[in-house]
Amino acid sequence: MPRAPDAAAFGCWKRETFEKLGLFDERLAGSSDMDFNVRLRTSGGRILLIPQIKVSYYADGDLKSFWTHNFNDGIWATYALKFGKRAASWRHWIPLGFVGVLSAAIITAPFYATIGWVLAGVVTTYLLCCMIFSAQLCVMYRNWKLAALLPLVFVVRHIAHGSGALYGLVLALIPGLRWKGRRAAVARDGNTEYPLRRLFDAVSSLLALIVLAPLLIVLGLLIKMDSAGPILYRGTRLGRHGKPFNILKFRTMYWDTRESDPPITTTGDRRVTPVGAILRKFKLDELPQLLNVLKGEMSLVGPRPEAPFYFQFYTSEEKQQVLSVPPGMTDYGSLRFHDEGAILAGVTDPVKTYVECIRDQKVKEQLRYIKERSFLTDIKIIIMTMMT
Repeated sequence: MPRAPDAAAFGCWKRETFEKLGLFDERLAGSSDMDFNVRLRTSGGRILLIPQIKVSYYADGDLKSFWTHNFNDGIWATYALKFGKRAASWRHWIPLGFVGVLSAAIITAPFYATIGWVLAGVVTTYLLCCMIFSAQLCVMYRNWKLAALLPLVFVVRHIAHGSGALYGLVLALIPGLRWKGRRAAVARDGNTEYPLRRLFDAVSSLLALIVLAPLLIVLGLLIKMDSAGPILYRGTRLGRHGKPFNILKFRTMYWDTRESDPPITTTGDRRVTPVGAILRKFKLDELPQLLNVLKGEMSLVGPRPEAPFYFQFYTSEEKQQVLSVPPGMTDYGSLRFHDEGAILAGVTDPVKTYVECIRDQKVKEQLRYIKERSFLTDIKIIIMTMMT
């Protein structure tokens, strides 16, 4: 009976489908079909699998080729993230998690006896499951010759795919690296200035989200208890090269705020909720931006992203330089004007005051950061931000 899976090999589509969704992305040499399937489902389409259609498919004939094939599949499941694509479903991430946990356990087991016992239990359970499923397949196909080979095939499949996915994720996070089919190479595209910057941002933001998870949950509950409306605020900002994205913040205003209200919030603003005032005072409303950093829309350190409205006050040269780097959660400008709301409190026209008294100095600090940006500069600014 036909069914609707999330992907199917050797599909065929009407021309209208390609006109609506676009063609296959040729940059994704190993996962262009998965990327197309994701775009198809996201747009509301469905993939129909008809069991009556039979295809002869020849698998790899030896374990070495089988390993290489699955390793490459794993790479393209995560490497597609480098191009802003999502060419994998949740099940493709399971081998990555499995290999990651095993690797971490193997590294730490010599130092912690408990982890060694847990590792032994996980490996034993995994191998037992492989043997059980292998036995089921032997019964299904009435071929007990497979009993000794299938567990090994499962292990090679999972470890190879997970290892490839881990390698692909590293390639995706490090700017300037490209997968050339057999090895990684540095691309000569002018995008290799900070080869570890993206990796540093991704790892740091992920660890911060894990550590701060209890606090984030408590703050979300307080926001819901304080006033009606969503927990998070999403606002349009301009990212690198002027690409718009939705910045995430904890909501600090009443949800019925009017569009005609001033685009700048000052200390004592009537639109700010009681909990929101506390969040703003200690900059806790900015914490959800760690998700923007993890997604690659922002960096930990960089010029604060502005709403499109404010770029009308930038010169062409200022706009070009500020948008030449990823926006960040903090920089020299943020440090200097960390109390911007208090400076603008009580003024008749906060937008005019901002443009005349703050904007020029703030942009100068942003340009100063862009000129001095380095790993050590970022570390210094992060430390200064935490102490402010």
